[in-house]
Amino acid sequence: MFVQTASAAPAYTDITPLCPRGHVMLVRSQSDGQLYVKKQLHCYHPELYQQLMEHPVEHTPLIHELHAHPDPSGGARLTIIEEYLPGSTLAELLEEQGLFSEQEVIDIALQLCQILTRLHAMEPAIIHRDIKPSNVILTAEGTVKLLDFSAAKPENAGESRDTVLLGTAGFAAPEQYGFSSSTPQTDLYAVGVLMNMLLTGALPWQKTARGSLERVIRRCLKLNPKDRYAGAWELQRVLQRMRRVRYEWLPPGFRTLHPAKMLLALPCYLFIIIFSFRVDTSAEQTLISRWLLHLTFFLLGFLPILFYCNYMDIQRFFPFMRSSRPWLRILGLILAPVIIFLLVIVLISLLHLLLLFPQLALSP
Repeated sequence: MFVQTASAAPAYTDITPLCPRGHVMLVRSQSDGQLYVKKQLHCYHPELYQQLMEHPVEHTPLIHELHAHPDPSGGARLTIIEEYLPGSTLAELLEEQGLFSEQEVIDIALQLCQILTRLHAMEPAIIHRDIKPSNVILTAEGTVKLLDFSAAKPENAGESRDTVLLGTAGFAAPEQYGFSSSTPQTDLYAVGVLMNMLLTGALPWQKTARGSLERVIRRCLKLNPKDRYAGAWELQRVLQRMRRVRYEWLPPGFRTLHPAKMLLALPCYLFIIIFSFRVDTSAEQTLISRWLLHLTFFLLGFLPILFYCNYMDIQRFFPFMRSSRPWLRILGLILAPVIIFLLVIVLISLLHLLLLFPQLALSP
């Protein structure tokens, strides 16, 4: 029998059901008075919840306790005590405030992609399989939280199709109906439906969203999972390019004119400039050589910032950053400074030769 607890199990007082069927309940701990969510599941993957408990994913509910109990039907029932996340679901906001703007949908989808990237990078990958407005919370600060892993499953590369068909009609990808096995692209299908719902208030086959997100949504909804985006990381990259930036040509830290970001970025840039031009140079060097040396140090300090902040989507020029394999992208982030160093040295060397060529040509 599967039993796992994070701490000694306190008693809980039921407050109110959070779903019509009553298997999800808001409760209060009698030991610390904190609010929690208690769930009763009959169909579940015990190893998935243990994985989430031992390796929490940011912006998803923290699991505090897991208890397996015998079920009268002969199976087992899992009781989950998890963190209560305050906020309004997207379903509630749709009903109360109406449709979302394109920029609001892009911001929500970007945060969802960040959560999914972490889930899909786990070993094995966790596929949520039930992304819909009622399972996504938006806090007062604008932070997105992903709820309800009742339909989630670990990815199994050896499966030809899902053995348990779970999900919500309209948001579930075709493979969730037994056509093939769920993959990270299964969640991207649901994200596409979610974006369409937030923009139009309807499912894609009822009303299709127009505008700049139409192409993105259509690709998410491709019937063949291989025709969708390679992963949440790729969808995130596309959405980042679409996010409206006030002055995207300015260096990182200044593009949105946010005071706090500029205050952090300014000392960093000043340090790079001052350090670059205070480097000792030999008096025997020519003026051109001295200035090229200053430029070398400046580029070696400035270019990594542009790369790691993905300035103007610069990472798309690095093949390893486009890989669907997380370990290749991590390797790329580690090797990036080395590659930038070599590129700068080659560039400055060529520039040095070009500037000195007239002098070399005239010398006897």
